[in-house]
Amino acid sequence: MVHAVRGDLTKTEELENIYNECLEKLGGRVDILLNGAGIQFRLRLLIFPMTAGRNYCLNMNAVFYMSQLAGKTMLAQKYGKIINIASMTAFFASVLIPAYSASKGGVAQITKALSNEWAGQGVNVNAIAPGIWPLS
Repeated sequence: MVHAVRGDLTKTEELENIYNECLEKLGGRVDILLNGAGIQFRLRLLIFPMTAGRNYCLNMNAVFYMSQLAGKTMLAQKYGKIINIASMTAFFASVLIPAYSASKGGVAQITKALSNEWAGQGVNVNAIAPGIWPLS
């Protein structure tokens, strides 16, 4: 069964409403959270506009807060799987995508932190780090 939920993951103030609507449609249970939304702007840092901060907000903040929200449900259930989409740029930063590289590095670190924090409590947190070659 598939359910659609509309929301803007770049707006931190909307994340809880998005999650709660999903939780309601799923009957109060969440077994898997896939944090897969992402944005990339190809610009050098010196000309990267402050208004493009949505990049970082979506790539890092949405993962952080959606994991927090789903984690509460999953820990209460004593079961859940969180899968984060990181990037090879989390390990090998590339030119022209400094904000993307930084945000995906954050995704890799929050994945490790939550994996350690929730180990042994029935909630697994992992990341997938796809990439292209060459990275520049």
